[in-house]
Amino acid sequence: MPMSPMTHDRVFRHVFGEPEGLPLLKNLINAYLEYAQLLLAVSLELVNPDLGPESVSEKRTVLDVLAQDETGRKINVEIQTSRKPAYLERTLFSWARLYGRQLPVGDDYESLRPVVTINFVEFNMFPGYNAIHQLRLPVTDHLVVFHVELLKLLKKPDRDLNLAEVWGKFLEKPQEDWGLQAHEAVQVFRAAHARMEDFMALTPDVVREIFEEKYELDQLTMKNHARREGLAEGRAEGKAQGLVEGRVEGRVEGRVEGSREALVGAARRMLAEGLSPELVFRVTGLKPDDLA
Repeated sequence: MPMSPMTHDRVFRHVFGEPEGLPLLKNLINAYLEYAQLLLAVSLELVNPDLGPESVSEKRTVLDVLAQDETGRKINVEIQTSRKPAYLERTLFSWARLYGRQLPVGDDYESLRPVVTINFVEFNMFPGYNAIHQLRLPVTDHLVVFHVELLKLLKKPDRDLNLAEVWGKFLEKPQEDWGLQAHEAVQVFRAAHARMEDFMALTPDVVREIFEEKYELDQLTMKNHARREGLAEGRAEGKAQGLVEGRVEGRVEGRVEGSREALVGAARRMLAEGLSPELVFRVTGLKPDDLA
């Protein structure tokens, strides 16, 4: 059977974003909470990932998989297969919407609960060999964002991997062994693999649709990125050209104005020497008002 990476959003939502996949989602999330030495989730419930908009002017936000644990902490798990402009800003925007919409009127700020985002990305974001990055505030666990660079994880040796690293490798290439047979969580990975196979076997057209969607999305992303770069380059070129033209025009105007002032000065000196006004104005091309 053809295999798709679990990083395809439709596959990922089927495996982890349905009630039957909650035990798998909990194991995945806890692997990263444990990695960051945060409180593990004892139980999870799925939350509607469509966050709005709440007003006509507000931007719509739809997440991949959103869950809430028994303490009220929300965990947003996102998949990103291609680099998009302002990706960090997009992540913080989604976090802020989840965090800011917790309080109804009259509730105290003390009732706010943490929001954790786990981003699995199929591109390199940061320099170095480390593949799991944490963005968090030093005095609170209310803002925690993971960026998991899956391509870097694939290059790590299979020995001595922690559970978070194993999950990253598995999501990118679930058909590989990755030493899972000897791992204590092998049954969880087998169950995730079985749910992926069930989804891929729904219809012969599913595989074709998945890969066509991925190809079209990649092409659209590349075109949009090229268009933005072209617009930015055009604006930069126009700005540079405008500066050059402005400087040239300023120099020409300055020279013209300087030449006129010199001509007026010369005309005044000629008049002071006793030359007739008619001769002075005819030679210089000036008018009596120019000397006023």
